[in-house]
Amino acid sequence: MKASMNPPKLIATQRDFGRFIEQISHAKHLAVDSESNSYFAYRPRICLIQISANNKDFILDPLTLKDLTGLGRILSDSSVEKIIHAAENDLIGFKRDYRFQVMNIFDTSVSLSDSWSQKIGTCQDSLRGFWHYHEQEISALQLGKASFEPRSTLLRSAGHAFSNKAQEPTPQPANRE
Repeated sequence: MKASMNPPKLIATQRDFGRFIEQISHAKHLAVDSESNSYFAYRPRICLIQISANNKDFILDPLTLKDLTGLGRILSDSSVEKIIHAAENDLIGFKRDYRFQVMNIFDTSVSLSDSWSQKIGTCQDSLRGFWHYHEQEISALQLGKASFEPRSTLLRSAGHAFSNKAQEPTPQPANRE
């Protein structure tokens, strides 16, 4: 499943990272994904971070970036919604590798299986396709063995879909009084 979008920006230097933080610092929603080398290493670590914000897409190479403090501040900001699929491993990795505490999480794997699906409406089927495409693509990577080139349209597509959907009013539960 290919999307027609601009290619993501690879962030592999501290200078580019500073510009990246400026670009996402006012976003209300971030689509976030990380990949680790847990299948290939005794002590896993995050080897790739993908972020979409404000209809822009970024691939961060944490193997070359020495200071990710600015990202930690944004991930811990509870006024910014973080959209993550199957967030558990991402959260464990961010805590383990960087001591980041991620706040205000919308986990799409939970939303696809319960009443939160109202919030994303017609994005639901599309997201299932994105995640399937993503899982096949990531399983082919040799994580942790080299720096990365931008490879996936998954997070970008999901981030754009959620960003656009988030501009619509969220359905409110019925008053049960």
